[in-house]
Amino acid sequence: MSELFLKLLNMSIAAGWLVLAVILLRASLYRAPKAMRCVLWAMVGLRLVLPFGFESALSLIPSVETIPPSVIGSDSFDVNTGIKAIDSRVNEYLDDRYYEGVTVPEGAGADFISIVSLLWLAGVVVLLAYTAISYLKLRRRVFTAVLLKDNIRQSENVSSPFILGVFRPLIYLPFAMNEKDMAYVLAHENAHLKRRDNLIKPLAFLILSVYWFNPMIWLAYILLCRDIELACDERVIKDLGENERRGYGEALLSCCVSRRNIAACPLAFGEVGVKERIKTVLNYRKPAFWLVLAAGVACIALAVCFLTNPKSKSAGALPEIYSHSYGVEKVAYQSPFYSFSMVVGQNTPVYAVTEDMKILSKKEYSPGDEWTAIGELSPFDLTKDNFDGLFQSDGWDKADKLSAASIRKNTARSWRTVYGDDVLYYLLQQKNGEIYLAYGYYDIEGITDPYSDDSSVRWLYKLAVDITEDMGNVVISGENVAPVVIFAPETPISDMKNSLYWLEIAPYPNNALPFQLYGGAKEFAGGLYAIYDCETYESLEFFTPPGYLRRLTFFKMRSGAGIIL
Repeated sequence: MSELFLKLLNMSIAAGWLVLAVILLRASLYRAPKAMRCVLWAMVGLRLVLPFGFESALSLIPSVETIPPSVIGSDSFDVNTGIKAIDSRVNEYLDDRYYEGVTVPEGAGADFISIVSLLWLAGVVVLLAYTAISYLKLRRRVFTAVLLKDNIRQSENVSSPFILGVFRPLIYLPFAMNEKDMAYVLAHENAHLKRRDNLIKPLAFLILSVYWFNPMIWLAYILLCRDIELACDERVIKDLGENERRGYGEALLSCCVSRRNIAACPLAFGEVGVKERIKTVLNYRKPAFWLVLAAGVACIALAVCFLTNPKSKSAGALPEIYSHSYGVEKVAYQSPFYSFSMVVGQNTPVYAVTEDMKILSKKEYSPGDEWTAIGELSPFDLTKDNFDGLFQSDGWDKADKLSAASIRKNTARSWRTVYGDDVLYYLLQQKNGEIYLAYGYYDIEGITDPYSDDSSVRWLYKLAVDITEDMGNVVISGENVAPVVIFAPETPISDMKNSLYWLEIAPYPNNALPFQLYGGAKEFAGGLYAIYDCETYESLEFFTPPGYLRRLTFFKMRSGAGIIL
């Protein structure tokens, strides 16, 4: 039951965006055919009925799972509206006040969803029962109606004309109606039957009964009822003269009724929006062709943008983390328990992940430094218990507005390994592709409970791929060999100067040199590279064969070499 309710809740929220779009488009297409409005509301109904949807890059729906189903069994309550500004503030607020076992009793989230699900079901039953009772009472009122002709009945208990019935609809008229008004009323009610409104309105009310908890769906139903009547009016008066349209408006005025309730039946002639309908009837102008065309294009555009779902950012679409070396781009967290600090570019370590998911580390980038094997990374699911509790709130840089909860919630894939007896590593890949590495300790006395109060994370690094990594040797002209260094994208020239290795080479004709790059006895790239003035540090033009490094910018400083990925 809880899963079903959450599914319907998320579907209604996604449909709410479509309702807003329809309301805006409905207002802008005021002079377009009114039947177009009904088409727009049909899209809303389709969005609410279909449990699935096609993904599209053109979709304007921010999120199809505003409240993820995982909240049922989770110890936290998160929202995912698809709007980052809203998500970050709402979830930060919830994180401070909702923590099962601490701020609320354990299982409170699942219990809350269960209770709300039962309330939803009760609401559906009440609305359907109300509709059934209203229908039976109305049938009882017109039980004594007499046949006028065909499917038309007259009754002394009827104050205004209406259609009653879904599969065998009948038109009911009051005895006191004059013939002039009757002609207009019958034309209107027959237009309803030709448009199958006697089926559409009950179906719309059934959808409303299921989604009764969403005020946007109530608004959509009310506007649909208005637009159904406007479309029928337009269908009747489009071929009438001005005097006949005036007579039609008078018939509307004489048959209007005051109904304060919202129901699936009947389709009463003067039930909905009489003032607006009379004004529309008297001011009717046949829509221009270009306006009809524009309305059609707008409907198609709306369907493409709001009947489709945004492309999912699944973990499978993220880049693989293996076969890369990583440097520390930023120290996101430092435990306040330790006086020793890590400073990017001075003493932060270097990491690498092999193809078989083993993580390596070394102290810094230098050709002579050897890699140390830490361990094999295994997939690991993050929770508040095994992750958030390892951090201290005063270890975060407040300017970043990061927290253990925000890191965890934005994690698409996570791995864990243990080095030695008490060193803990988490490797985290965020939904946007960013990589974080958490390094800390767990309580050696309780191997079976490594997340006790004595366990903690010492540092959390934001990593960047292939920063200043020793990749082997560069061979120039087949004679001179020098180490080559890989730099991160957009590395300033001033930072590169101190890292490049020097090698004296003789000038070549046309400032061109044959060039090959090797690392671990494997050739990485090759081609001809032009050399520019050594004082300008401008990049060299190059040619690289297919199958090697995809993006290279070669820098020449007198006789040193560097590569930027």
